[in-house]
Amino acid sequence: MAAYRKLRLTAAALIIGALSSNLPEPVAADGNAGFEAFERGDYATALKEFQPLADQGLPAAQAALGQMYLQGMGVAQDYAMAAKWLTPAATNGIAAAQVQLATLYMLGMGVPKDEAQAAYWTKRAADHGVRRSQVDLAAMYYQGVGLPRDLVQAYLYAELAARQGDEEAIAIRSVLQPQLPAAQIKQIEAEADIWKPSQQ
Repeated sequence: MAAYRKLRLTAAALIIGALSSNLPEPVAADGNAGFEAFERGDYATALKEFQPLADQGLPAAQAALGQMYLQGMGVAQDYAMAAKWLTPAATNGIAAAQVQLATLYMLGMGVPKDEAQAAYWTKRAADHGVRRSQVDLAAMYYQGVGLPRDLVQAYLYAELAARQGDEEAIAIRSVLQPQLPAAQIKQIEAEADIWKPSQQ
């Protein structure tokens, strides 16, 4: 069934989701020089600016360092170092870091492969309103990957992403519709009407 094939979680889809996420905005004026250097491809300067800020616990700088290690920008690609810096940034609510950390756990890159951790971070990003994470989480709930199978939650996250125009989410939703009572679908849609992205 073509629609079911769209539900499969693939490494490629997760990587695309992680790498297409925008870098976080700096949360302090001190980070601006690093982000400006990063934007122009001056990764040596960006690294010099970000490292002390990341060491001081600035989440945006930690997320940026994680991104650099993840993609090998100005540093040797190192997934373990990426995870080291993405973890505190993700914990402090940086959605892009949550997306990337979920990918690392799903694929076992730099961290032990752990579907439960991948699901945890995917949900955190989905709850921030990251469309790609909402699609991934809908598929995870549908298949019971990293968390218990739950068609209601699968439909909710597919609905949220579908409302942002995501075609894959629309396909997931259409697969789920015949599996849920109409009254339950109406209730989920009402919940989606009042849903707001999390701030953490």
